[in-house]
Amino acid sequence: MDTGFFGIQSIVDALASELSRAVLVDDRELNALCWSSQQEVDPIRLSSILRNGLDSAAIDVVNRIGKSNSVVVTEEVPEIGMKSRVCAPLVHEGELIGYLWVLDPQRTVTEAQKLDVRTAANNIVTALATDRNTDDNRRRNELLAKLERGHDDESATSLTIHEQLPRDVHVVADLHKQPGDWVLPDGIAVRPVPKESLGATSGTPLPLADLGDAVRRARLVRTAIRAGAKLDMPRWDALQSWRLVLECPETLTPEDIQPHVNKLLEPAHQDLLKTAEVLFDSGGDIQAATEALHIHRTTFYYRLGKISDLLGVNLQHDSDKQNLDFALKLHRIRSVLHL
Repeated sequence: MDTGFFGIQSIVDALASELSRAVLVDDRELNALCWSSQQEVDPIRLSSILRNGLDSAAIDVVNRIGKSNSVVVTEEVPEIGMKSRVCAPLVHEGELIGYLWVLDPQRTVTEAQKLDVRTAANNIVTALATDRNTDDNRRRNELLAKLERGHDDESATSLTIHEQLPRDVHVVADLHKQPGDWVLPDGIAVRPVPKESLGATSGTPLPLADLGDAVRRARLVRTAIRAGAKLDMPRWDALQSWRLVLECPETLTPEDIQPHVNKLLEPAHQDLLKTAEVLFDSGGDIQAATEALHIHRTTFYYRLGKISDLLGVNLQHDSDKQNLDFALKLHRIRSVLHL
């Protein structure tokens, strides 16, 4: 993944957030390059940050790690205040250039999470091995970061001049990278395009000053797809009712829309839940829903009756159907976002 202008700190912060653990990057001399700030630290890590180097007592632990491409788990060393941690050596073309550390005192990092650590380490290697620190790059990075935060005409004008782009350049954000794109840490590709371009995941092109909105739209489309949205095309302008669900306030819950929806979410009613979701995903087309479920119409209507009895609704009424559809979509979105 191209880290673009977001740099090593963003990789570290993203990994720390994902694992809910402290993360640190050292150079090969064990000087701290960057670290996460929101998690608890151990004395050895704090020493590395404050004094820009580890105590000599920790060097033996590091030397045993070597420069393997594997993710290594180190033992706790109580006498020097060093808790157990996960380490991914940062190796570029056979040369050790640093270490990625994840504090793991309870030894609970899973094998899947170790793969995430290795991926982050690979991205950091790419960032460290690539010259991204020229004055031109720093200026561009500053402007892009400002634009992602929100509408900014001044930064858009400056970036247009800096990158020698047309004055009326627009921008899209896409789930699929093309050469020359600016790629965010989560994989969203940002692309300057002509105003009349066909668009991308974020929909029709937006002015460069609205880069942040294009990115937000692409992320929402990806969330909908992960929640199971059946879209004609993976684009903002194909979201239809999913857009209402994605943009509703975080304080709104599925129960606010359909007070008894949690009954349908119980494990004992998974067949009823699947029936309702397929019906709504089919746009209310009974034949399409029964074919997708591989059941007879009689069985389908029997299940609709069970849903009506369970929730105290009448699925012949448009308002009851719409409320249940919205509540289930909102549940699927919140499950993806873990809210």
